[in-house]
Parts: sequence; structure tokens; C-alpha cells
Amino acid sequence: RNRVASRILLLLMIAVLLFFIIKDPLSTKVERRGYRLPDAAQSLLPKANPLYSSYLVKNPDGSIAYNQKYTPASDVAGSSAAPKIIATFGGKNSADLEITDPFSHQKLTLKPQFGLGNPKIDSNRVVYSVQNMPAYKVHTLNGSGIEEDIVLTEKPKTDRLRFDYHLQIDSALEARLEQDGSLGVYGPDGVLANGNITTGSDADKVALEAAKKKTAKTKLVFRVPAPFILDGYKHISKDAKGWFSLTNNVLSVHVAGLAQ
Repeated sequence: RNRVASRILLLLMIAVLLFFIIKDPLSTKVERRGYRLPDAAQSLLPKANPLYSSYLVKNPDGSIAYNQKYTPASDVAGSSAAPKIIATFGGKNSADLEITDPFSHQKLTLKPQFGLGNPKIDSNRVVYSVQNMPAYKVHTLNGSGIEEDIVLTEKPKTDRLRFDYHLQIDSALEARLEQDGSLGVYGPDGVLANGNITTGSDADKVALEAAKKKTAKTKLVFRVPAPFILDGYKHISKDAKGWFSLTNNVLSVHVAGLAQ
């Protein structure tokens, strides 16, 4: 049981990286119409893996589902090659990213507070164009998690950028920034850690919510590593820095030093 629990934590890691690429503006505009990532971006992103593209399904409403049929019961000892996470990417009306831990049934939803185009599938990636900015938001999916990259295809006109996400989690969970700059989402041990608890009456529901809020949150359920910036040579930037802030359930990705 302990080995499985430890493995779950590793499988639910989300990486947030910021890539900075200087690209010819004219060719960038042409490529963005078709959501074709520039070659320079392709070289910086994780290598595409068609093995996981079969788990991506486009829904009639424009949203994209990932690994929706997975259940831990069908995966003895976690030995199958199937991904161990479930995710949904918003379509026409929203660009929300909802991640589900299939073991505890807990969900984490990130709602971008900036404009995005409709999502497109590119192998095992889900790609959004960023409105009013020469940039893409790219999610690379694999068996162990989801990696989100914001790719800037032109040098920004400002030294600083900020990307806000509304963080939505169950009342049994608590989000907090860690000393290493990452975001940790914690929940209780025991039965209250299950996000699929049903109640028989309104009174039971009220009591359940009170218990969720009162109990100590000590078990790590989701983790988002601290953001960082790569330059066009795939080096971690020494001048530009990225960091998180968390205020009233708004997770902000801050970037400074882009004018260097």
C-alpha cells in the first residue's frame, strides 16, 4: 500500500515551464493560423510520443478528453502501459484543465483567466493559441503526468508577464505554496480523502462538508513544480525568472527579466 501511495504522488506531477523563443514575426503569424508550432518550439518541447495520442478524444462540444476509460481496478498493480491520470481540456466555451486522480477521485481544475483559442490535438499534445499574444499554451501528455508549456514565439515588449489561473479544488483539499516554490495540494488521510463520498440526506451533506474543512490536510495529492524559463538554446535562463503566487484561489505565474 505504501509503495502504491508513493507512486501516485509521482504520477500526478504537473510541470509548468515557460519557453522563450525569438522567431521571425511574419512566419510566426502564418504558422499560428494552422496551430503549427514553429520548429524552434518543437525542439524545446518534450518529444512527441504517438503512443499516448490514442488516449486523446475530441468531444462534440470541442473539449478534449484524456484517458477517460481508465480505472485502477482494471490495472493490476499498476502494471499496464496505460496512463495513470484522467484529464479534460475545455473547448469552445472554456479552456479549463481538469485533472482527476483515479485512485482517490479527487479533482484539480485550473481555469485560465486569459484568452485562449480552441484546443487542437497534435500527437500527444493539446495546443491552444494565446489571444492577443504571439504565444501558445501546450500540454504534453504521457503516462506519468501532464506538462504545461507556455511558448513565446516573439520577444515580449514588456519585461514582465503574468498568467492567472483560478484554482478549483474540493473542500477536503488545501493548496499552499512550498518553500521550493512549487504548489502542493494536500488532503486528509482516511475515508475523507475520497472525492466520491455520497450522503443520504442534506444534514449528512452538511456534516460531511464540516468534517472535510476541519480535518488536517497532511497527505500530498497534487503537486505543481515551480515554473522556470528556457531560452531558445534550451538553457535555463539566468536573467529571466518565474515564480508562483497564490491569493484567494488564484494561482499566478509571474515572469520577470524578459527584456534582458
